[in-house]
Amino acid sequence: MTKKLNQTAYYKSPIGWLKIDGDGNEIVAVNFVTKPRIRVTKDPLLQRALIEIHEYFNGKRERFTLKLRFTGTSFQQKVWSKLCKINCGDKASYRTIAALAGRPQAFRAAANAISRNRMAVLVPCHRVVASGGAISGYSGGVWRKKWLLEHEAKFKLRKARGAQRS
Repeated sequence: MTKKLNQTAYYKSPIGWLKIDGDGNEIVAVNFVTKPRIRVTKDPLLQRALIEIHEYFNGKRERFTLKLRFTGTSFQQKVWSKLCKINCGDKASYRTIAALAGRPQAFRAAANAISRNRMAVLVPCHRVVASGGAISGYSGGVWRKKWLLEHEAKFKLRKARGAQRS
Protein backbone atom coordinates (compact mmCIF):
# COMPACT_ATOMS: atom_id res chain seq x y z
CA MET A 1 0.00 0.00 0.00
CA THR A 2 1.39 3.41 -0.94
CA LYS A 3 1.46 6.01 1.78
CA LYS A 4 -0.64 9.03 0.88
CA LEU A 5 1.14 12.38 0.94
CA ASN A 6 0.05 14.80 3.63
CA GLN A 7 -2.73 17.17 2.70
CA THR A 8 -3.26 20.60 4.26
CA ALA A 9 -6.29 22.79 4.84
CA TYR A 10 -6.68 26.15 6.58
CA TYR A 11 -9.50 27.49 8.71
CA LYS A 12 -9.95 31.13 9.68
CA SER A 13 -11.12 31.01 13.29
CA PRO A 14 -12.07 33.99 15.47
CA ILE A 15 -8.64 33.66 17.12
CA GLY A 16 -6.48 33.17 14.06
CA TRP A 17 -5.74 30.80 11.22
CA LEU A 18 -5.55 27.07 11.90
CA LYS A 19 -3.44 24.85 9.67
CA ILE A 20 -4.82 21.30 9.55
CA ASP A 21 -2.60 18.50 8.27
CA GLY A 22 -3.88 15.05 7.42
CA ASP A 23 -2.69 11.96 5.61
CA GLY A 24 -6.04 10.91 4.18
CA ASN A 25 -6.73 8.57 7.11
CA GLU A 26 -5.89 10.62 10.19
CA ILE A 27 -5.35 14.21 11.25
CA VAL A 28 -1.65 14.53 12.05
CA ALA A 29 -1.45 18.15 13.27
CA VAL A 30 -3.50 21.28 13.89
CA ASN A 31 -1.57 24.46 14.64
CA PHE A 32 -2.11 28.20 14.68
CA VAL A 33 -0.30 29.98 11.85
CA THR A 34 0.04 33.64 10.96
CA LYS A 35 -0.14 33.36 7.20
CA PRO A 36 -2.16 30.67 5.45
CA ARG A 37 -1.49 29.28 2.03
CA ILE A 38 -5.05 29.12 0.87
CA ARG A 39 -5.86 25.85 -0.83
CA VAL A 40 -9.08 24.14 -1.72
CA THR A 41 -8.89 20.57 -0.55
CA LYS A 42 -10.88 17.68 -1.91
CA ASP A 43 -9.63 15.36 0.80
CA PRO A 44 -12.75 14.05 2.61
CA LEU A 45 -10.98 13.88 5.99
CA LEU A 46 -9.86 17.51 5.81
CA GLN A 47 -13.27 18.60 4.57
CA ARG A 48 -14.79 16.85 7.60
CA ALA A 49 -12.22 18.55 9.87
CA LEU A 50 -13.13 21.97 8.47
CA ILE A 51 -16.83 21.30 9.10
CA GLU A 52 -16.26 20.10 12.68
CA ILE A 53 -13.94 23.00 13.54
CA HIS A 54 -16.45 25.45 12.04
CA GLU A 55 -19.22 23.89 14.13
CA TYR A 56 -17.07 24.17 17.27
CA PHE A 57 -16.32 27.85 16.77
CA ASN A 58 -20.01 28.49 16.04
CA GLY A 59 -21.16 26.84 19.26
CA LYS A 60 -22.63 23.75 17.60
CA ARG A 61 -20.03 21.11 18.54
CA GLU A 62 -18.48 20.14 21.88
CA ARG A 63 -16.52 17.04 20.82
CA PHE A 64 -14.63 16.10 17.70
CA THR A 65 -15.09 12.76 15.94
CA LEU A 66 -12.01 12.93 13.74
CA LYS A 67 -9.42 10.16 13.77
CA LEU A 68 -6.16 11.60 15.15
CA ARG A 69 -2.61 10.29 14.90
CA PHE A 70 -0.71 10.78 18.16
CA THR A 71 3.05 10.60 17.83
CA GLY A 72 4.89 10.57 21.14
CA THR A 73 5.89 8.46 24.12
CA SER A 74 3.32 6.15 25.72
CA PHE A 75 2.97 8.60 28.64
CA GLN A 76 2.42 11.53 26.26
CA GLN A 77 -0.20 9.55 24.38
CA LYS A 78 -1.97 8.70 27.66
CA VAL A 79 -1.96 12.37 28.64
CA TRP A 80 -3.35 13.46 25.27
CA SER A 81 -6.09 10.83 25.41
CA LYS A 82 -7.05 12.03 28.91
CA LEU A 83 -7.28 15.62 27.62
CA CYS A 84 -9.94 14.45 25.17
CA LYS A 85 -12.07 13.29 28.10
CA ILE A 86 -12.31 16.76 29.69
CA ASN A 87 -15.81 17.98 28.90
CA CYS A 88 -16.30 21.17 26.97
CA GLY A 89 -16.65 24.01 29.48
CA ASP A 90 -14.79 22.12 32.20
CA LYS A 91 -11.19 22.47 33.35
CA ALA A 92 -8.69 20.10 34.93
CA SER A 93 -5.37 20.65 36.67
CA TYR A 94 -2.02 19.35 35.49
CA ARG A 95 -1.95 17.20 38.66
CA THR A 96 -5.36 15.69 37.81
CA ILE A 97 -4.25 14.85 34.27
CA ALA A 98 -1.05 13.23 35.62
CA ALA A 99 -3.13 11.09 37.99
CA LEU A 100 -5.55 10.09 35.23
CA ALA A 101 -2.55 9.09 33.09
CA GLY A 102 -1.41 6.77 35.90
CA ARG A 103 1.42 8.89 37.36
CA PRO A 104 -0.07 11.17 40.05
CA GLN A 105 3.27 12.70 41.07
CA ALA A 106 4.36 13.42 37.49
CA PHE A 107 2.43 16.66 37.02
CA ARG A 108 5.50 18.38 35.53
CA ALA A 109 5.88 15.54 33.02
CA ALA A 110 2.16 15.85 32.26
CA ALA A 111 2.61 19.60 31.69
CA ASN A 112 5.51 18.85 29.37
CA ALA A 113 3.41 16.32 27.43
CA ILE A 114 0.57 18.83 27.20
CA SER A 115 2.96 21.44 25.80
CA ARG A 116 3.87 18.99 23.02
CA ASN A 117 0.27 18.53 21.89
CA ARG A 118 0.20 18.98 18.09
CA MET A 119 -3.60 19.07 17.85
CA ALA A 120 -4.62 22.59 18.87
CA VAL A 121 -8.32 22.83 19.74
CA LEU A 122 -9.03 19.17 18.78
CA VAL A 123 -7.08 17.84 21.78
CA PRO A 124 -8.16 20.42 24.34
CA CYS A 125 -4.99 21.24 26.23
CA HIS A 126 -6.48 24.71 26.70
CA ARG A 127 -8.78 23.14 29.34
CA VAL A 128 -5.83 22.45 31.66
CA VAL A 129 -5.05 25.05 34.31
CA ALA A 130 -2.84 25.30 37.39
CA SER A 131 -4.11 23.69 40.61
CA GLY A 132 -5.21 27.08 41.92
CA GLY A 133 -7.13 27.75 38.70
CA ALA A 134 -4.58 30.14 37.18
CA ILE A 135 -4.51 30.21 33.39
CA SER A 136 -0.99 29.81 32.10
CA GLY A 137 0.98 28.30 29.28
CA TYR A 138 -0.52 27.68 25.87
CA SER A 139 1.53 27.26 22.72
CA GLY A 140 -0.99 29.37 20.78
CA GLY A 141 -0.73 32.16 23.34
CA VAL A 142 -2.41 32.62 26.73
CA TRP A 143 -4.88 35.09 25.17
CA ARG A 144 -6.15 32.29 22.91
CA LYS A 145 -6.44 29.91 25.86
CA LYS A 146 -8.55 32.48 27.72
CA TRP A 147 -10.73 33.03 24.63
CA LEU A 148 -11.29 29.27 24.18
CA LEU A 149 -12.21 28.83 27.86
CA GLU A 150 -14.66 31.74 27.68
CA HIS A 151 -16.11 30.37 24.43
CA GLU A 152 -16.63 26.96 26.02
CA ALA A 153 -18.14 28.47 29.18
CA LYS A 154 -21.00 29.60 26.90
CA PHE A 155 -21.62 25.92 25.94
CA LYS A 156 -21.91 25.00 29.61
CA LEU A 157 -24.21 27.94 30.36
CA ARG A 158 -26.46 27.12 27.40
CA LYS A 159 -26.61 23.47 28.46
CA ALA A 160 -27.51 24.45 32.05
CA ARG A 161 -30.28 26.76 30.82
CA GLY A 162 -31.63 23.96 28.63
CA ALA A 163 -31.66 21.55 31.58
CA GLN A 164 -33.59 24.09 33.71
CA ARG A 165 -36.30 24.32 31.06
CA SER A 166 -36.80 20.53 31.01
